Amino acid sequence: MLRVVCYNNKLVSSTANTKFLGIIIENSLSLKANVDHLIPKLCTACYAIRADKPFKSLDTLKLVYYSCFHSLMSYGIIFWGNSLQSIHVSGLQRRVIRLIAQVKT
Repeated sequence: MLRVVCYNNKLVSSTANTKFLGIIIENSLSLKANVDHLIPKLCTACYAIRADKPFKSLDTLKLVYYSCFHSLMSYGIIFWGNSLQSIHVSGLQRRVIRLIAQVKT
């Protein structure tokens, strides 16, 4: 359903979602779109860590984790952390930590 609002004699239409301070918010206040946008970025960070693993020490891998993965994951987590899709983010986090710690799954 498309709603049209007038402001200063101009038509303003609603959108399905909007991006505010880097967080995508749907018109139903669901943050599924934000998590769906975040997961490919986290997968890229996971790949970077996996590619660097044979050549880097444990301390350097931790630095790469905090700079590439943790910074993306923790931004806005207070808003989207309770959503059902956050299970996928925590699964990716477990995968990366196991990769760094050299634990078999």
